[in-house]
Amino acid sequence: GIPPGNTTNMQELLARWTNRTQRAGIDREAAVSKRLHLHPPKRCLSRSRSLSKAEARASDKAERANATAAHFAGDLASSPSLPRTKSSGDVSWGSSVSKRSEQPGSDGLFEPPFVGQPRPLGPSWLATRAAAAVGKVLNLAIFSDEAEEVHVCLFQSEDLERGTPLAELVLDPEANRTGDIWHVAIPLLREDLFYAFRVTKGGEESGEDEYMLLDPYARAIGSRHRWGQLARQSSEGLPRSFGPCWAQHAAAVPRSSASSFDWEGDRPLGIPMSELVIYELHVRGFTAHESSKVKHPGTYAGLVEKLDYISDLGINAIELMPVHEFNELEYYEIKPANGVYRYNVWGYSTVGFFAPMSRYASCVLSEGLDKTADVVNEFKQMVKECHKRGIEVILDVVFNHTAEGNEQ
Repeated sequence: GIPPGNTTNMQELLARWTNRTQRAGIDREAAVSKRLHLHPPKRCLSRSRSLSKAEARASDKAERANATAAHFAGDLASSPSLPRTKSSGDVSWGSSVSKRSEQPGSDGLFEPPFVGQPRPLGPSWLATRAAAAVGKVLNLAIFSDEAEEVHVCLFQSEDLERGTPLAELVLDPEANRTGDIWHVAIPLLREDLFYAFRVTKGGEESGEDEYMLLDPYARAIGSRHRWGQLARQSSEGLPRSFGPCWAQHAAAVPRSSASSFDWEGDRPLGIPMSELVIYELHVRGFTAHESSKVKHPGTYAGLVEKLDYISDLGINAIELMPVHEFNELEYYEIKPANGVYRYNVWGYSTVGFFAPMSRYASCVLSEGLDKTADVVNEFKQMVKECHKRGIEVILDVVFNHTAEGNEQ
């Protein structure tokens, strides 16, 4: 998406959306005036019997696109209150907390949810007076211009390994949607949980509702806690077509105290490019072998143990090969030449651009998936320790290799 502060691009985006709306025969101001009370496609059919199903869907999509653009341009004022939304464990609406499962520890997952806010996208802890009155409130917001129905699926670590959600929160397409952004605010959500989105796409069946989708703005992602660990096969969890190489991925609920990380005044070093002595390295490969003699091999913490050695070599910048979350088993197969299994070692197939690779974190490798949310702080600590030694940190980011795949 385009950041709200990017005025030039936002104006172009608004113009493009306005043209789409005009082609669909929708008045932009009328669409904006609907604010949060946008209708799903079935309501379009009731307003105009002469519209075909495809035309009604296109009309509604253009209407919601206008509202999205208007909101991010500041036309829609943020509401100071947090009205309650509806929650349920199935497709029917209820006034109680999400339906509980029979699994241990499912009680007390969260308090009755609020409608939430459409920005910022991704997970964020609300700091409003209304949120403070009920305690910690996590807001989730995700963009989709194709979704007819969105569920927030919650997992414990053992549920994640089975690929079966502990509970599901069904979002109301009218109350929990602003334009093309779905959102919900969840009070007192347990911070040891993971979340993903079950999305049902409009139109023909696409199969996308057979498994959960990741939040693209996730700060930490859990799937397996050991490098190369195959997923458990389960007839009630992931589809068999997924295979053991694709464990269920889900975003870790961020720590509400994450913003309290002590950077100790750390800032980027700003060493001129002409003075950089760059050492490119692979975080896991650099210390994975026992010859590295580190306490935490193959991790961010293990790299910190070798920083003095790197500094003694005269290096003042390290370029890290991809450290974003990726699936090392994406290309898992036996190489016919030597019979050795092939892994995606380098990581050039990103699953989440905002999440550090969890299997590079000593906290996950030693204590399991329950520590996934702490990966962020371990990564920050590595960067801070580099800067203390006068070493810049450069990340290798490749945007044209991603692992989201398609409906097949």
